[in-house]
Amino acid sequence: MIGLLAAETPWRFTFLGYQLGLVHPWYLGALAVAALLGALAFGLALTRRARVARAIPARFAALTPGVSIALPAIQSSLYTVALLCFGIALSQPQCGSRSELTKRRGIDVVVAIDASKSMLARDVQP
Repeated sequence: MIGLLAAETPWRFTFLGYQLGLVHPWYLGALAVAALLGALAFGLALTRRARVARAIPARFAALTPGVSIALPAIQSSLYTVALLCFGIALSQPQCGSRSELTKRRGIDVVVAIDASKSMLARDVQP
């Protein structure tokens, strides 16, 4: 089935005067899943203090002085943004539609420097 989906033509549209396209637009469905998971994680992060208070009796409250609401909420928000970016990347957005053949001149040069600690070892005498 994936082979059939990959053979489809990309979804093309114009946005702000630019020709854009998505090679795999069905991956945008992952954005909805990411948003739902992010909302769930954010809601659970906001109710964390209440859940800790129910789990630990009031007389043992000194055991959990630093229960944070902000850190899990920020973490879940960042995970959501990462999943949203991942869904957009999977859809393979493309911009432009012009291709042009060019001739390359010159030589590709690669300079490699080994700066590891193994370079400090003494060489063996022949």
